[in-house]
Amino acid sequence: DRAPIYRTTGLAHWYSGSHAKALSWWGKAAEAAQKLGMKPELARIYRDIGRHLGEAGSGPGAFEGHSGDAWLEKAAAISRELEITPHPATDAEPAAD
Repeated sequence: DRAPIYRTTGLAHWYSGSHAKALSWWGKAAEAAQKLGMKPELARIYRDIGRHLGEAGSGPGAFEGHSGDAWLEKAAAISRELEITPHPATDAEPAAD
């Protein structure tokens, strides 16, 4: 499937400073993952969106009407549903308010 490729392409665009392109690729990745029921990949995509939107001064503060924290919560919800334990270095849960 193409979802992981799209996700990685989004990361490459983000790190090169093309935030709008990154978000577009992540949107394509999420759509592909949803279509094929790839929930673990969908959680990774949402985590990437949330993590990067949450970076101070790094671009847009929201995507599709959701903040970085909202995307992280979506990723965490999928992880809980699938009983996936977050990796402490890469899959941090959103901070509690």
